[in-house]
Amino acid sequence: MTPTRTLFQRLTLTARLTALYTLVSAAVLLGLGSLTQKAVQSHFDELDQATLRDKVHLMRGLAESSANLGEFTRRLGDVMHSHHGLTVIIRDSDGMVFSVPEALGPHAEAPADWQSVKDTLPLPGQGTPSLTVLAALDPTHHNLNRKSNHLSR
Repeated sequence: MTPTRTLFQRLTLTARLTALYTLVSAAVLLGLGSLTQKAVQSHFDELDQATLRDKVHLMRGLAESSANLGEFTRRLGDVMHSHHGLTVIIRDSDGMVFSVPEALGPHAEAPADWQSVKDTLPLPGQGTPSLTVLAALDPTHHNLNRKSNHLSR
């Protein structure tokens, strides 16, 4: 009586080695792809943080050089108009929101998965730090699969 051989044992040595090589190669490529994806995401997160810190620095300069709150908000509106995807929420010392995108509503907070930077700014005309600014970016702007309007122009 001869023992029955499994399907894998019936294959030639060459076929078995080819199957093993294929599985190992697939595992290595999946691992490298995952590692590359994490590195790219980390790089984009660092760029977002640098952009947000730069925007908060710009707002600080506007607040320090503005004579009053009205001038600050006007100048901020002029400057932030060209920054697509940037959300800025500014609150006074009483927690009153006076600069926020309408889409977020009156009790505005940036969604938890967005990149954000929070800081205090001097009150225009007084210099005491009594404004809180939250600058945030939606991370979906890194999605390379979406159609981009600026590329088709």
